[in-house]
Amino acid sequence: ITEDDNHADYILLVDRLLTYQGTRLAAKRNEVRKFSRLCPTGRFGLLDLNDAAVIEESRVVFERWIERRAVAHLADTQRELKAFERCLNSQDQLRLIGTGIFAGDAMVAFSILQIVDDRNAVTLFEKADTSEFPGIGSFLNQQVANLLAAQGIRYINIEQDLGIAGLRMSKRSYDPCAYLKKFNVCYRGSEAA
Repeated sequence: ITEDDNHADYILLVDRLLTYQGTRLAAKRNEVRKFSRLCPTGRFGLLDLNDAAVIEESRVVFERWIERRAVAHLADTQRELKAFERCLNSQDQLRLIGTGIFAGDAMVAFSILQIVDDRNAVTLFEKADTSEFPGIGSFLNQQVANLLAAQGIRYINIEQDLGIAGLRMSKRSYDPCAYLKKFNVCYRGSEAA
């Protein structure tokens, strides 16, 4: 049995995301201020995941995000897009909440979350136009935290980093309170799967 750091989920305290208090989250506070200054008309809202136009807007944000990725990761991003579409098609079986950030009339970021129980939520998908809107990710996560806190949710799982250095750095920058560890199990003497 070996621990798999690349697949450990990051667990965040919702209360800490509300204000980004403390020195470890000072950069997040600065990012929220930067986004608010650069995009004073930016607004947060709930998404109707049954509305075809909203789904199409989300897909446009997702595809814009894919365009900015390295060609080497194209297969991974295409798999993620298919998983996103499957998730939305399964929303009747899942307790999903869709949220978005809008600049003018255009959606520029979204987050799709699943409410797991009365204390826990999982961010399943989060995409944003970070090149045009610096700080938007921190702003989106703060707004999502406000929404979750109002429902009594205490923890949010932002899932694993898959060993991708930039994603690992980004997720660690939220100063997780815990990790949901995952392990590889194999027969002694055989290779890990």
